[in-house]
Amino acid sequence: MFVKVAEIVRPSRRKLRLLWSGLYRLISSKSPYVWTIEHLVTKELFETHVSRIQWYADVNMEVSEELQRQILYQQEGNFEPEYIKSIRMQPDGNYSALVHWRGFSSPWDSWKAFKDIAKDHPGIIFTHLTSQGTEIAQKALKYGRDHKWWH
Repeated sequence: MFVKVAEIVRPSRRKLRLLWSGLYRLISSKSPYVWTIEHLVTKELFETHVSRIQWYADVNMEVSEELQRQILYQQEGNFEPEYIKSIRMQPDGNYSALVHWRGFSSPWDSWKAFKDIAKDHPGIIFTHLTSQGTEIAQKALKYGRDHKWWH
């Protein structure tokens, strides 16, 4: 199957827009939401989130069960954190993390509350915090223990 991939274009400071580029070939599924794709010309491999995929169709393309399943995943909007880039304390005393999402490039990074990430992916926060030697990381580790996200 062939797809195009959304890339962020910043024509000005105010607005972002998407540009559908490629043609890429689907290679394999890394998870229900992240696929490895291959550029048809350069043969370079990339990981991309299914929400960034636009299916390329022509009259010879069959709609398979797998294609239908992936379209459903796109509509659900599930994202997998790949790693934490930074942490910060909010004015209310809670913590948030700048998350790099698997299958996305850096412009898609976003701040998410620890509690939301810890619910499904406590290990990714713990791994980041234990690799940092900063005071805020130590405080955030204690915060996580107090909330029983890890021991």
